[in-house]
Order: sequence, then structure tokens, then C-alpha cells
Amino acid sequence: MRRRLIIIGLSFLGALLLMIGLARIGGGESGPAIGPALTVLDGVPQAGTVLGGDSTLQITEYIDLLCDPCALQSETVIPDLIRERVARGDVAVERLVLARSGQESRALALASYAAGEQGRLWHFTEAWLAARRAGTAEVSVPGIYAIAELSGLDLERFAADLARGQERLNDLASADQRAAADKITLTPAFVVRGQGGEVVLNGIQDTAAIDRAIAEVAGP
Repeated sequence: MRRRLIIIGLSFLGALLLMIGLARIGGGESGPAIGPALTVLDGVPQAGTVLGGDSTLQITEYIDLLCDPCALQSETVIPDLIRERVARGDVAVERLVLARSGQESRALALASYAAGEQGRLWHFTEAWLAARRAGTAEVSVPGIYAIAELSGLDLERFAADLARGQERLNDLASADQRAAADKITLTPAFVVRGQGGEVVLNGIQDTAAIDRAIAEVAGP
């Protein structure tokens, strides 16, 4: 049964990648030391796309996994945001993965949402972005499965969740609709919401810009 589920998941992902000539059967050497990128997530509640517990301050982050500024922001801004805000319960952050860079990023987005079914979307995306910064990320079936394994995913469940293709396509369509409603023009982007309103930050940000947005929307 485990083998059958993995084959089904591979088949769905392979079909997507075959359309763009990326269904290679070799490769998959995707892992430099990604541990530091994942350590910051230790002990932080995670469900689906959301990192953190209940909070009146909510941040939606929009990324594309083939976006170089997204990979940079994952290294320079996100760890501090998690340590200083999310882990302390001040803010919850939802990460929505878009496919703005063509079919390759589409396959990665669908894999991300499959990882979210195990409450590890953040692990998968952070591991991928760390590998991308290191130049070892590979958009192929074995490359994506290697990241899934490094992210601590149960590969049988990952394959089964990925094989539910229509559900994953619905996840991506919902993210696209949210991005359109939030007037997101590029990735990365943040929408910071609180009792005092909302602030949209398009493009790469620094910690100070996010702190200012949080202070603006925090309310009384």
C-alpha cells in the first residue's frame, strides 16, 4: 500500500513536470545544511498554511518558491519574525504559495499545499528556499521528494495528499483569489492585519518595515 501511494503521488507530480520537460528520474541531491532554516520552527504551532496560535494580529505572506527575493527574505527577515513575534504568541503568520513563475513554481506550490496537510508547509517551504539559496534545489520529482523527506514529512501521506490533485489545485486557486483581493502585485508580499486596520507591503521588506506595519495596525 505504501509503495502504491507513493507511486500515485509520483505519477501526479511527474505528469505536471512532464509537461515542462522536468520529469527527470535522476538527481534529488537537494540538501545542504538546512537544519538552521528549520530549527526556528521548533515548538511553534502550525496548521495548514498558518504558523502560530490565535492572535489578533495576523500576517499573510505571499511567496513564489522560484522567487529569489522570497528566498532572501526567508533568510534575513522570517527567522526574526518567527522568534520575536510568532513564537511569543504576538502574531500568527499565514504563508500562501503562489505560482507566478510558470509551471515549475506551480508544481512546487502544489507540493507545498500537500505538505500543509501534515502541518509542515512551513518546513517544506523553508527547506526548499534554503536549498535554493545554496544552489542545490532541483525542480524534479526526486528533488521535490528529497525536500519533503528533509522536511520531516511522512512520504506515504505526502504522496497521498499530492495525489488528490483537484484539492491541491483548489488550494492554489484560493491563494490566487486571496492575492487578487489583497492587490498583491509581486512576491514576496505581506498583508498585516489587526484591530487598527491593515497594511499591504509589496516586495521584499526588512524587519523594521514589518515592525512599523504591526505597530500601525495593532490598535489601542
